[in-house]
Amino acid sequence: MSDNDRTVCGRKVLITGATDGVGRITAEKMAIRGATVLVHGRSATKIAAAVEELKQKTGNDQVFGYKADLGSLAEVRDLAEQITSEHPALDVLINNAGLGPGSSEDQLKRLVSQDGYELRLQVNYLATVLLSQLLLPALEKAHGRIINIASAAQSPVQFDDIMLEQGFTASKAYAQSKLAVVIFSLFYAEQVRDRNVTVNALDPGSFLNTRMVKEAYGSSAVSPETGARAHVFLACASELDAVTGQYFDQMKPGKAHEQAYNEEDQEHLWQVTNQLLSGI
Repeated sequence: MSDNDRTVCGRKVLITGATDGVGRITAEKMAIRGATVLVHGRSATKIAAAVEELKQKTGNDQVFGYKADLGSLAEVRDLAEQITSEHPALDVLINNAGLGPGSSEDQLKRLVSQDGYELRLQVNYLATVLLSQLLLPALEKAHGRIINIASAAQSPVQFDDIMLEQGFTASKAYAQSKLAVVIFSLFYAEQVRDRNVTVNALDPGSFLNTRMVKEAYGSSAVSPETGARAHVFLACASELDAVTGQYFDQMKPGKAHEQAYNEEDQEHLWQVTNQLLSGI
């Protein structure tokens, strides 16, 4: 799909983290293609501004805003309840929201979520798992797609210290959370295969010129448009109707860290994750 491709993609899509960056551009591209776009964010002011701007720029009035802090699993549950009550069928869930590796000054600042979990693990991974599970009935009704945004930055999940209470760095926490996203995607795809929902992980590209990258590395010459095009490809491409359990490097199949394909680690992470989610 090129920048000027206006192929119709009349789907209903929820994009988390859609008030700026790649998520915001993806929302615009989907709205242009005639989709009903559900814009998630953490700031009511930013959500309202994004929704209004998207409607004006695209001429699509089927754009709606939803507020939730993914650092609170209770708010994730409330978000899912609101979505399913207002949109009983959902075609695409793009789990895009994320907390990056942070600046060099923040590397040793271990942040904790409202639920007491290491913050990057919760926002990037646990919220993705919980939202995917809670929205599964709505996705099943539409033979939907779950697209989990990963990263080329991947570090093995440390099962003996998954909250990284020892030897913490923000970069390690980010990379562990993103590999966890990939492991979950490959595992969950098999769990829901008979429910006509596909699950894939996507690395939208490295060093895109987003707020997250600027904070960690400074400005970049790589346009976030490239990441948004990959989002739209996975959301709309008809050739991906039956493709599930894959890791994509932008628009092509890629190769994740070897731990992602270890079935014992997949099962182990699933068990640990369910324990963490059931503990709240």
